[in-house]
Amino acid sequence: MSDPAEIKGRPIKKVRIGVATHVTPNSSLTGNDAVQDLLLVIDECIENQEFKIIIDFSAVATIDSLAISTLMDLQDRLIKLGGWVKISGHNSIISEIAAITGLSDYLTFLNSEGKRERKNEEEVTFGPGARLGDILVARNLISEARIADALKLQDRLGKRMGQIIIDKGWVAEMDVLRALGEQLGVPFVRLRPGLFDPATAALLDRSIARRLCALPLFRVRSILYMATAKPQDMPTFEEVSERLQCVVRPVLARKEDILKILNESVGLDDMQFDMIGDVDEDFEVVENLQVEDYA
Repeated sequence: MSDPAEIKGRPIKKVRIGVATHVTPNSSLTGNDAVQDLLLVIDECIENQEFKIIIDFSAVATIDSLAISTLMDLQDRLIKLGGWVKISGHNSIISEIAAITGLSDYLTFLNSEGKRERKNEEEVTFGPGARLGDILVARNLISEARIADALKLQDRLGKRMGQIIIDKGWVAEMDVLRALGEQLGVPFVRLRPGLFDPATAALLDRSIARRLCALPLFRVRSILYMATAKPQDMPTFEEVSERLQCVVRPVLARKEDILKILNESVGLDDMQFDMIGDVDEDFEVVENLQVEDYA
């Protein structure tokens, strides 16, 4: 039976279906007020001995660092009570945020059929250190014959494997970068509004961020997830860690995308989460990605 909870004029629907209580926010979970509104409804659920909660994200465009930490804390709290929190109805941006920050490992995300989202079980998983060519071939993105051709060109041109493949148009740049991230054991993200927390991005002085070509994405508990085109640049991570007093975990992104956001005229902390677009773009050739992309 539906039980809409009017919180500060913003209705958050709550309905019990079977063993689970479904809670439905009607806007993005960004900022203290939105998170507190949700927590008031969750507290009501717990008072009513409702410990199994599904939060419907159909109207949630994105979430910020506070919301991510709050969801993790909520999961800890409900598990102690014999319950859990699960997420349904989420969009692709939230799926990416959850993958970047480890939220998808911390709690369950449900697919459109109400079942736990899982990776393709037939997909081969590569650990850090795998060869880029092997990853691309396994993903059916390129043939072994073209990898052999790229190796010959690599010897002749002195270019990196990934750059040659992109230059030839054999594999889309986004797919190459995603494979590079897999090779290095770091996630790859196509930066755009909604995929970073403006308040977190503003923690690092913009002049320093430009010098380091780094963009803080989310700060979850004591961990800072930071976009960089050089995911093995330890001096940069150490400097940011010292400045912000946190553990830094790199996220691979295009240098051009990082600088574009840092060079926006609007202040990062004033940037609106509503500026969310899911427009696919053609990627330009990466000129400054310095990674060991093929042994």
